[in-house]
Amino acid sequence: MIKIADRIVSFFSRDVIRAAGVLFFVFGAWIASASAAEAATLYFSPATGAYAVGKTFTINVMVSTPDQAANAYSGSISYPTDVLELTGLGKGSSVVSLWVQEPSFSGGRANFEGVTFNPGYKGGAGRIISLTFKAKAEGTGVVRFTSGSILANDGEGTNILTGLGTATFTIGDGGTPEPEKPPADVSGKPGTPNISSTTHSDSTKWYAANDATFKWGLGAGVDAVNILADQSENSDPGTSSDGLFSSYTYQDVKEGIWYIHLRVRNKNGWSPIAHFQFNIDSVKPDFFNITESPTSDESQPTRVFKFEATDSGSGIDHYDVSIDDGTSEAWVDDGSHLYRTQPTSPGTHALHVKAVDKAGNSIEDSASFSIQALSAPEITDYPKTASEGDTLVLKGRSYPNAVVTIWLQKDGNQPYSQQVTTDEEGKFTFVSEDDLVRGTYTAWATAADALGNVSEESEKITIRVKAPPFDVIGWITKTLAGMSWPILLNFLFLLALGYLLWRYLLLTKKLSKDVHGAQEALHAAFDLLKDDIQDQIKLLEKTKSKRELTLEEGKILKKLKTDLKAAEACIKKKIKQIEKNV
Repeated sequence: MIKIADRIVSFFSRDVIRAAGVLFFVFGAWIASASAAEAATLYFSPATGAYAVGKTFTINVMVSTPDQAANAYSGSISYPTDVLELTGLGKGSSVVSLWVQEPSFSGGRANFEGVTFNPGYKGGAGRIISLTFKAKAEGTGVVRFTSGSILANDGEGTNILTGLGTATFTIGDGGTPEPEKPPADVSGKPGTPNISSTTHSDSTKWYAANDATFKWGLGAGVDAVNILADQSENSDPGTSSDGLFSSYTYQDVKEGIWYIHLRVRNKNGWSPIAHFQFNIDSVKPDFFNITESPTSDESQPTRVFKFEATDSGSGIDHYDVSIDDGTSEAWVDDGSHLYRTQPTSPGTHALHVKAVDKAGNSIEDSASFSIQALSAPEITDYPKTASEGDTLVLKGRSYPNAVVTIWLQKDGNQPYSQQVTTDEEGKFTFVSEDDLVRGTYTAWATAADALGNVSEESEKITIRVKAPPFDVIGWITKTLAGMSWPILLNFLFLLALGYLLWRYLLLTKKLSKDVHGAQEALHAAFDLLKDDIQDQIKLLEKTKSKRELTLEEGKILKKLKTDLKAAEACIKKKIKQIEKNV
């Protein structure tokens, strides 16, 4: 029967001495009782476990030196800070009598250094310190020694350390339940063990991690375990005891499909063999290349690429594809190896692709491609000027049955768009949905055919929109309607005076030539002003005939009549002054 140390040698690419050291660490107490070879190890207890996020748990740092007394111990421990948070160190019930370096931790590291007074410590399970962790996030947390020493109490300080242990903890939503203990069969022998894994739990999936931890239950009366790992589905591990333990970790496992074969023993004999498959692929795919398929239409907005990728381990699972700086999408090959892009705008683009194997390892490649734009549409008929409130009408031509987008930008602001469709001859007529507003408009067009090809922009045209012809009555009515009565009163008064002054300035220039003409012009100006004021008085009188005026409207009516008389007196006075001066 092949012993477990021999199996580990064949299982790992390690030398025999190191494999034996790891074996002694895991089964230190058992080996000590079965062999006279001196061995001293630092290890963790427990070495495995499964906990929910947010839970706290404690592990012990232990020393095993069953054959020779030791009086000094030191070690440096690492742990993943993204999965585990070390919240405290404990020194109670320690074999250490004096701390040379107080236990400490920071940034994923913990350290200790202490001594035991004469005659030192000798035994298989001496507690040095305890570590309390909080499960921080889902994942696998491996706690390991990065360095350590055990010095013999021999007067020379000989380092007798032969092994450093590791501990692996799985952090998940609710933790992993302990494996069920195998029931005994009718003969009294143990039932088939139930194997589970905290690192490679699904036998149908591939994993990139090459350290694999397994657990199983031990029924009442079980006194031995026999375990074997190889790449044969139904191997027999034999009936030689490898010790008594309920978990084991294989390290640095090579790529491939592997099987754990396990049986346990009680006083009535050995159980049936349990088999558990686990799959490891820790290497990226072997090869990946992208080539673009030829096309006869350079304006075609989609492109076809051939993905050629190989992976000798788990095989290619999918491709992560993105264009330029866009969001990546997962694409699964249907067997043709041909990937068609989504419609892409004209220009030069970069295709980025990551070939991902079934264990999550990946290899990347990229390719560039260009989309040629269609010829731009043409705006053939448009107004160079328009009045505010007009409806804009544009005519032009492009490809038959194409969708033409008309872009309008007013005074350099954010452009907006409206679409029309060309007829069988490629002609189109655009009618704006909104009336034009005074300002300067810039317009241009783009087109897209039935395949989604997009054209370049047309030449830009400019349309100047002016205010509509001035409507005095309309302007006055609109202005008056928007004013409160006090403001309206002042406005009319100032308007009258301003108008009179304007007319006065014009008339004074002509007095030297024709005083009579100036008088008539002044009278005419006053008459025009008078008519305007009387129109407003009539408007109020008309309102008065329909309803009783408000107090404010009554005051305004009275004020208009008074101002009209005052303006008449003022104009007469000015005429007399002009005649006197002339």
